[in-house]
Amino acid sequence: MMDIYLQSRGLKFLKKITVDNDTGYLYEFENKTAMHPDKYNETKRCLILTGEPSSLGYQAGYLRPVYTLKILTEFIQKIGLSQFQILGIKVKQGTPEGDKLWELLTAELKLYAILTDEYIPEYLKTEMEGVITGLQAYAENNWNNDTDREKHEKAMSLSYFDILLLNQGVDNFYFLLAALLNKVPEGWTIPTGEDLEYDPEDTAHIRALDLFIRALAINSGISKKRASEIFTLPEETDINNFFRAGCNEWAVTGDKTENSETFHGRDFMFSTKGIYQDAACVKVYLPDDGNPFIGVDPAGFVGHASAMNSEGISMGVDISQAAAYGHHPGVGCLLILRDTVQYATDIDQAIAHVRSLKRGVPWIYIIADDNSPAYGNSVILECGRSDSMDIEKGYDWRGFMNLHWLRQLWFLYPIMQLPENDIPVDGICERNAKWGFPKALKYLPAIDPDSWDTHPSFGRDNTPYFHRQTEEWDDVVIATNHFIVPEMRFSQFYLPIQLIYGAGPMLESMWRYDFLLNLIEEISASQDEMFFFDKNIDGSYADHPTYGSAGWLINFLNPFWKNKNDEQANIWFYGRDNATEEELFKKEVGGHHIVFNNSTGEMRALFGYMGDPWVGLNIIELFENSQ
Repeated sequence: MMDIYLQSRGLKFLKKITVDNDTGYLYEFENKTAMHPDKYNETKRCLILTGEPSSLGYQAGYLRPVYTLKILTEFIQKIGLSQFQILGIKVKQGTPEGDKLWELLTAELKLYAILTDEYIPEYLKTEMEGVITGLQAYAENNWNNDTDREKHEKAMSLSYFDILLLNQGVDNFYFLLAALLNKVPEGWTIPTGEDLEYDPEDTAHIRALDLFIRALAINSGISKKRASEIFTLPEETDINNFFRAGCNEWAVTGDKTENSETFHGRDFMFSTKGIYQDAACVKVYLPDDGNPFIGVDPAGFVGHASAMNSEGISMGVDISQAAAYGHHPGVGCLLILRDTVQYATDIDQAIAHVRSLKRGVPWIYIIADDNSPAYGNSVILECGRSDSMDIEKGYDWRGFMNLHWLRQLWFLYPIMQLPENDIPVDGICERNAKWGFPKALKYLPAIDPDSWDTHPSFGRDNTPYFHRQTEEWDDVVIATNHFIVPEMRFSQFYLPIQLIYGAGPMLESMWRYDFLLNLIEEISASQDEMFFFDKNIDGSYADHPTYGSAGWLINFLNPFWKNKNDEQANIWFYGRDNATEEELFKKEVGGHHIVFNNSTGEMRALFGYMGDPWVGLNIIELFENSQ
């Protein structure tokens, strides 16, 4: 029945693999090909994984071996080395200097992995091990020849640590940079019995500083001693390249949508490093335990940046830099999202699930559901670390106030009077669709949304702005890359964080938030309801979304996106205003643009290149037809 259903949705069977009586499948979306034919000419692919955790991993690694290998080797190394570029260290991958720097970096990240491994749910670790086993089984069966010998050797050299590094990588990298800027608390203990070249008395900051000095020496071709003599952290004027990646999310329901359905849009903005955009595919999980779910990611990712389950729970995650780091990275955001979607059946369960996991890096999670009216069918979790956040080494939750002068400003008086019990429980503030910015704090300095230009420059502005929620609807939430709840926003006034955001990302994040809000208002004013996605005459889904749809709303930064007046309004965001159509077609999607219909179970997604066709499936229908 499943194959018949998939054929009816325009998919064609390619191959399958069975392990321990569990079968995984690889399908292609017929006639849905990338629009960059000189670089990538495959049709869009769909992985369907079934069974026990080890089987889920094995099937992914075996059915997508080439891209699994690239993601676990080239991609993760490129991402790792690029983190040093924001500090002015540019070392090319594949050079002796690059290899040496990667060796230094992975040594520190190995420490983070050891410290956090115990907090990761066992079934996820089993699935990660399964990916390696599946990839290596494919390599043994198919790459034992002179042509593929290099791939075989790379595949056989991989271990659990390599895939753990991928799935915990973004949290570990951010934690390392936070340690370098001395914005993580002291107090963690180095594990004993490990062959690590660290003094147990070293703080995370001291080790990160040592790593950076070694990296500077490699980059400059000088001794570590000389590098330490000339090293200083970036000045305010040198900090413009910090943390330019980001994400956009929203959830809309009720009177704003067709049939009062719930839609959740997610724009995952991340560097593909020339690999992710080709490796990504639709991934469907039909696990033996928990909920079936669907998302978009390359094989190798056991965690996910966005996903929706068969119960109508969807979830996404956005970076939000803040002085809210823990003693170690904790469970990574991708694994938190995966675990929550697999086991939560409503928003209450999802929130409890996130609270239960050990966290050490600040993030924003957005959760949507078709049947949680108490939340307006959606909630945003503005998160810091999960352990005690109050009055520790200067890390006062109500400000992390190392900028003591801020306490003296009259407009901050209301928030400094917050009682102790207002410190967020488990380091989380909830902002659901019915939440409103506290009226008592109306005097806090804030950006006026009406002041945005159509084409803002996002210049430097280190004013400690708040961003008041201006919409008063009970059926809309929006999140980009900054905190809005005042208690959480204060954690971003720590000096290094304020300098990072002041270099442009804060204003840009606020602009994206307000731009989305204005589009929702525009749709509501020009038509009765937002619809999910465009359809063809025969009832099949169209390749591209148009004005008034949920797909159109989340696609707003695509250079091909057109506004209400049929004008390409946002070409400038990812490139030049005068870019040619050929250049735009070759622009990679940074991650994916995705929209979920929580009411029906349908997902539509854009990944690969900006001009590519959108593809997707219905997780509820697929699950019903798999029985």
